[in-house]
Amino acid sequence: MLFLSVTQTFLVILLILMGIGVFFLGDRLMAKIDQFSIKGGFRQSPSQQPSILAFGDKTLFSNWHQSEAFKKRSIQWLATPDPSAFSDYDAVMAFSESDVENLLFCRLAKHLNPRVYTIAWCSDKTMASLYREAKIDRVYLEKPSVNSMDQSLKDGQL
Repeated sequence: MLFLSVTQTFLVILLILMGIGVFFLGDRLMAKIDQFSIKGGFRQSPSQQPSILAFGDKTLFSNWHQSEAFKKRSIQWLATPDPSAFSDYDAVMAFSESDVENLLFCRLAKHLNPRVYTIAWCSDKTMASLYREAKIDRVYLEKPSVNSMDQSLKDGQL
C-alpha cells in the first residue's frame, strides 16, 4: 500500500485546492469578459474621428482626400458595396452613377445599423422621391462638392 507522509498529503490537498481556485477564477474572468462584450466592448469615444464608409465615384473621393474635411474624419472608400462592415461606421455615403445601387447601399446600411447617418447622390431626379421614402438623411440631386459633403457630415454631427 502506498502511504503518504503528512507533508505529502498536505501538498496534495493544497495542489487540489489551488487547481479548483484557478478553475473558478478563470470562469469568473470569462464571465466578466462576456459581460463586457455584451455591453458593447470598447466603445468609440467622442475624441476619436468619426468613421465613414463611402461607395461610388472614386474621383469624387480622391478630391476629398486632399481636403481639410478628410483629415478630421476616418473615411474608407469601397469599389463595391460590402454590407458586412456597416455596423462599424458612423455614416455611409453612396455616390455611384446607379441610383439603384445608392438606394440599396443606404437602405441596407440603415437596416443593419439604424443609427448610421446616410448620404447619397440621386443621379436621376425623377427618383428623388424614392430616396425620401427610404429616409436617406441627405440626398444630393447634383454631384456634390467637397464643401457640400463636409457640410452634410457636420449636419449629421460627424
